[in-house]
Amino acid sequence: MPNSDFDFLNAGDRDFYSLEEVTEHIKETATLSEIDGDLSVIGSICDFDSSEELVESTQSHFHIEERHGNLLLLNAKALDVPYYVFLSDEFPIWFTTGRKTEDMPESIDAYLKSERKIGRMWISKTQMENLRQRIVNRYSDVLMPYFTASRSQHSEISAKRRPRFERTFQYYGKDGLETFNEIKYEYGVLPTNLKFQKSNEFKFRVTTRGVFTIKNGGLPEVLSVIQDSIERLKEVKDAIDTSGFKRTKNKFASGQTIPESHPWAVQLESAVTQADIERLEEEIQEWEFNIGELDISFSEEPEPPDVNFDGESLQQQQLVERSSPHLKAELIDERSYGKTVLRTHEDAIRIYPREDTGIDQSIRLFEFISDQIDANARPTRVS
Repeated sequence: MPNSDFDFLNAGDRDFYSLEEVTEHIKETATLSEIDGDLSVIGSICDFDSSEELVESTQSHFHIEERHGNLLLLNAKALDVPYYVFLSDEFPIWFTTGRKTEDMPESIDAYLKSERKIGRMWISKTQMENLRQRIVNRYSDVLMPYFTASRSQHSEISAKRRPRFERTFQYYGKDGLETFNEIKYEYGVLPTNLKFQKSNEFKFRVTTRGVFTIKNGGLPEVLSVIQDSIERLKEVKDAIDTSGFKRTKNKFASGQTIPESHPWAVQLESAVTQADIERLEEEIQEWEFNIGELDISFSEEPEPPDVNFDGESLQQQQLVERSSPHLKAELIDERSYGKTVLRTHEDAIRIYPREDTGIDQSIRLFEFISDQIDANARPTRVS
């Protein structure tokens, strides 16, 4: 059994088989204020065939210290830093007292980058704003004493002042809620890092990277937010799971194979525009992708009759047709160098995996589309 400082959740000899059991145990027995360091809760999403495959994958960066049912106690190999992970076939949840800037890059960050079948529970800026609104509506006297917020050059969020400028804000102050509302109204920003505080109840922070840092209390609120993210990303993962990549034998060339990729898709409210493509070119690197190839074309305009059934001019319809480009883009993940191909198809973007496409890059692509192209984008399967 590890020493009490290492077993920061005081799991002892108990086994846990649901996240609810872990949550209740922490609330009843773990004194967060006495933990050496802040407690960080990290959401992840995985594509392993079983939880045992997940356990095996951790051994590249962690020593397995103990197992308590579905709760695994780990020690980072690069540093003497404890981690707990609640095992799940799709959404493992990690707990650690490691420092975000000193300890996590060499442990959990390195692990998530190296494993193709697991990635972060990314939270888009739009979802961060939805989260902020839910917390504020739920707790009338909550404070937001710290936040960062940003705006991209081509954002569709309304802004009163110079809407085509990129901008980033960082703010400390007890009037953070009021200040954020003012900045959002004037400059059209969305949050990327939020800190919430309610006197004598909780204090926690959340980032778009799916890292929740608990200073004192707030675990139920954090896990509630994580559960909301799981419900949203479950629909995304279900769509991703309908896609696939394989190689088949080439009947006409001995020893050669033919790659076959079946896509999943992101349904949009309207067809991709030239402005959307400009956002892709300018903003995709912020999501840790490079563009390998980019092909933009416009289909020839059909020969319509002079008037429609209502006797109205078709000039506007023709202009719309000319403004809907066809896009094919090959994206390369800066971390793993895995490739993914995007193609527009009517009012959707189809996403074609390659043999080295990982779950993390697929989730990041969906979050990019939600953030930069269509906040109401929906994941869907392709028949």
